[in-house]
Amino acid sequence: MYQGKFLHEEPPKKKRKRLPVGLRIILWTMCVMVVLAASAYAYLNILLGKIDRSTISGNAALSYAEALGDDTLLTDAADSEEEMAKMQGAYSDTGELVRPEGSETILLVGSDTRSTDDIGRSDTMMLATINYDTGKIHLTSLMRTLYVCIPMDTGNTWFALNAAYAWGGIDLLIATIEKNFKVDIDNYAIVDFSAFQQAVDIVGGVDIDLTQAEANYINKEVPGACLSAGTMHLTGETALWYARIRKIDNDFVRTSRQRTVITALLEKATHSTVAELNEFANKIFPLVNTDLTNTEILSHAVSLATMSDFKIDELMLPIENMSGETYEGIMYVSGAELYGYDVAENLSRLHAFLNQ
Repeated sequence: MYQGKFLHEEPPKKKRKRLPVGLRIILWTMCVMVVLAASAYAYLNILLGKIDRSTISGNAALSYAEALGDDTLLTDAADSEEEMAKMQGAYSDTGELVRPEGSETILLVGSDTRSTDDIGRSDTMMLATINYDTGKIHLTSLMRTLYVCIPMDTGNTWFALNAAYAWGGIDLLIATIEKNFKVDIDNYAIVDFSAFQQAVDIVGGVDIDLTQAEANYINKEVPGACLSAGTMHLTGETALWYARIRKIDNDFVRTSRQRTVITALLEKATHSTVAELNEFANKIFPLVNTDLTNTEILSHAVSLATMSDFKIDELMLPIENMSGETYEGIMYVSGAELYGYDVAENLSRLHAFLNQ
C-alpha cells in the first residue's frame, strides 16, 4: 500500500485561542481612548499655540505725559510737595508678599493699545485672587493714577501706577504692584480694547443695570444704540463704552463699572458648555498676552466648573473713596493729577480683604 502522502503530510495546525469577549472590548476601548486622547492633545496644543506670549517691554524714554496717555488730566499746578513727602516717608521697601493659603493671584490688565505700533497704557489693572480653600474670588481694582514707587533700572521713581506699564511693560508693572502693595502675583493676562469687546460678544453679551446718565452717554457714543435706565443687554461695543465711562462722574465709579463687566463675564464663563468655551478660546486666545503655561491654562479650564458657585468679592484702591464721591486726596506731580492715599491703611485693608 502506498503511504507516501502520509509520510509527508504536515501536522494539523493548532487553533489560535481567541481572547474573551469582555477583554477584547476593554482592549478596543483602550485603543479608542488613546487615539482620542492623542487627537485632543494635538488639538489643544494647536489651540494654546494661538496665545500671544511675546514680551511687552515698554519704553523707558517716554515723557511723563506720554506715559500717562492723552486722556489723563495734566495741569500747571505746582507739585504737592507735602503730600509727596508724607507718602514717600510712609512707604516701606521691606515686608513679605501676601499669599493667602490655597490661593493664586492673576493680574488682569486692560491695555488701551490702538495699533501694532502703540505700546499702550494699562488703562485697567485688576488683581483676581482665586481662593480654592474658601471658594471665593477677590477682585481688587487699582486706580491707574495711584501715586506709587516705581522701581526703574535707574532707581526708584515716584509717579502714576499706569506709567510703570508704559515705561517697562508688564514686568515693571508687576514689580511696582508687588513693591507697593505687598501682594504676591503669580501670573498675568493682558487684553486690549478689541479683545475685551470680542469677549463680550462671544459670550452673547452681558446684562448690566444702567443709570439714565450712563445710557445717555453710551447712546451718544455708539451709533444705533438705544439704551435706557434699568437692566440692559450690552454688546461688546456698548459694554466697552460702559466700562470706560468717566466724564459723567469719576475714575472711581469707572473702576466699579469695570468690575461689574468682569463679574458678568466670569458668571457667563463658569456656566458655559464645553462647546461654548471652545468657541471662546478659538477667538480670544490669539488676542491674549499671558505668561500662563499651557498646563496652567488647562488647569484653570478644568476648575471653571467647580468655580461656578464661588462668591465674588470686590475692593478698590485707594479705599478712601469707595463711595465714588469727590476725592479729597488729589495731589499734583509733574503736572499730573494723581491719587494720594494712606499707605498703611490701604495695605492693611487690602491684606484683610484677600484673607477673608
